Amino acid sequence: MKTQSIKKIIWVADFFGGKENLIESPTVQTLRTFVSATKAIVKPFFILNENTPKMSVQNFLVHAEYENADLIVLNTHARTGVPRLIRGSFAEGLVQHSKIPVLAFNPTTHSSEKISKVLFPTNFAQPSRRGFEGIVRLCKQLGSKLWLYYKEPLPHAQPFPELPNLFENAEQEILSQKKAAKAWSAWAKHHDVSTETIFDDCPGDVGKSILDFAKNQKMELIAMVSQSNALTTAVLGSVTRHTLRHAECPVWIQHSSFY
Repeated sequence: MKTQSIKKIIWVADFFGGKENLIESPTVQTLRTFVSATKAIVKPFFILNENTPKMSVQNFLVHAEYENADLIVLNTHARTGVPRLIRGSFAEGLVQHSKIPVLAFNPTTHSSEKISKVLFPTNFAQPSRRGFEGIVRLCKQLGSKLWLYYKEPLPHAQPFPELPNLFENAEQEILSQKKAAKAWSAWAKHHDVSTETIFDDCPGDVGKSILDFAKNQKMELIAMVSQSNALTTAVLGSVTRHTLRHAECPVWIQHSSFY
């Protein structure tokens, strides 16, 4: 397994985020932590016009791929409602289209002098597994412990004839996921990364549960795999979007389609 997964970081230096002192912002403080652990080179990319976000995203991604960047770091303004619909979101555009991992900060994100605790929400599906292996590499670089977190989502409506099998199928799925979790943890241990697995099998709001767990356990980074199809691309995925907008720690996101 490669031990140096981050060699070059593109930092999107945003002068429209309302930070009076950009150098002392949580983004820059966390960048220092990454550079200290990875010895990566940081190249700033200055956003001087936020009125054409769609064009800016495409131009920026061409630049980042030309630079062979391993990570993109940026702030999201966490816009909602009409302002977001009119002006768009540079960060959400990057998450949808970037082949390169994105490390995002919203206005409530706090920085940390070290990243020793990383939370990886997962459903233990194959796209998530590919992302997991990348996060293990990241944790090895940062010297972090990795938490695998599964939250049982709220149940979908089921046709009446399927109701008798609903609980039996759910129980089998949980057993399968716990088996996968054990195998994933063994793989991480083989690559010198310590893990802990949390199963919350009480159905509930996944996005809120992720944020509550991260806050209560004082996680210093949330790492997610964004999975998109025609529908979820349009809305970015409610869990990913909610996490991006409200997490109190930085959020690392990589798109499952680009592994």
